Amino acid sequence: MKAVMKSLIPLLVVASAVAAVDVQKRVLNAVDCPKSDGQHYVVLRRRTSPYEEFCGGNLISQEWVLTAAHCNIGEFDVALGDHATDVEEEMTISKTSQKHIFHDGSVLHDIMLIKLPRKPSPALPVIKLPTADQCNRFKFDADYTIMGWSFTDVDQNTKKKNQKKAVNLQCGEATMDQNCEQDPDVSSKYKKKHCLCSQDVMPCNSCSNDVPCGNCPTKKPCEACPGDSGGSLVKKSDGVLYGVTVATTRTPSGFTVYMKVCSYMKWIRDKTGIKE
Repeated sequence: MKAVMKSLIPLLVVASAVAAVDVQKRVLNAVDCPKSDGQHYVVLRRRTSPYEEFCGGNLISQEWVLTAAHCNIGEFDVALGDHATDVEEEMTISKTSQKHIFHDGSVLHDIMLIKLPRKPSPALPVIKLPTADQCNRFKFDADYTIMGWSFTDVDQNTKKKNQKKAVNLQCGEATMDQNCEQDPDVSSKYKKKHCLCSQDVMPCNSCSNDVPCGNCPTKKPCEACPGDSGGSLVKKSDGVLYGVTVATTRTPSGFTVYMKVCSYMKWIRDKTGIKE
């Protein structure tokens, strides 16, 4: 594995510090998700100025959202249905709303469940959770999509966000890398069995239409960036959620870390009552 990791940063957009950090595009080098993909995706939005989206999340039932634990800023809004129906429904999550963060007293478990105050109306598509059999058959391959929503470009001189913002949910190809879990910056924060990584991801949109994607010499890495925390790592072939986005590097190295959903399925089912 290339020694590209200097530090991991959570992907929460911090309102007071946005100008002081290198904020890159939320899913770097991605494309607009087709309407058929990402219909489960929700956005977490601040209830105070600047009222911006700061994290993503995954609708896993009509009552529950799965996201990153560091997205818990106390009180915020959850916006549902924008990508699925173009009609947004917003719900307020208060400091006293039902939230569950996994703890075992040893290492960081950056994963959280949020109970919605009511079911969306009409009902919205939910993302499939992995079964025990699917977890046992998990493969480190290129059959994955990373999803996120917001800034769409990087100032190559300052590495800070420009003023462009994605109109649509962004999707990028993700190739899983089982070796990056051995990086000290990852292993010092997460146990290997609890996390997944992707690195050197190559989206097809960097190629012209007449060049097969696998042969394109100009493809760029795809990675999550600030604002993508709580977002989705989905297997393309079966539409199952395998990862919740939590961290990345400050540079466009194509290195993103996810909490491994398979490692938390018993906890998720116990807290939500969702059956396999």
